[in-house]
Amino acid sequence: MPVGEFFEEPLLGRQEQKSLREQEKKERIWEIFQRDYEGTPVETALESLRSIVKDNGSQELAKWDKMLRLGAEIYNNLPYRSTKMYLAVFAAMRTGNPHAFDIGTADGNFYIRSYRWIWKYEELQ
Repeated sequence: MPVGEFFEEPLLGRQEQKSLREQEKKERIWEIFQRDYEGTPVETALESLRSIVKDNGSQELAKWDKMLRLGAEIYNNLPYRSTKMYLAVFAAMRTGNPHAFDIGTADGNFYIRSYRWIWKYEELQ
């Protein structure tokens, strides 16, 4: 009798076990994220946001969570929803850094992608 049949479940290698644990952590992060943004403007766009903030597998889960939250905050707090303001002021309010959304920075490139996504998403609604 093969060992896997004895335990009544397939045996997994270390890499497979690690991958499975990472996937479970990712799903917990996603559930918490969804709960945290329930009742906000971004709630209807969470799945779409998740497709924008792709998890490429090599990305740390904390960074993935940070980018999801940044995208949600951008969506919920875009200046056009209430008043106009300079991008540096908006960046400072959301991140504490007025240069966070500068072109050429990781967060700046993400902001631009998010902004484009928001306009496309809202046009379809």
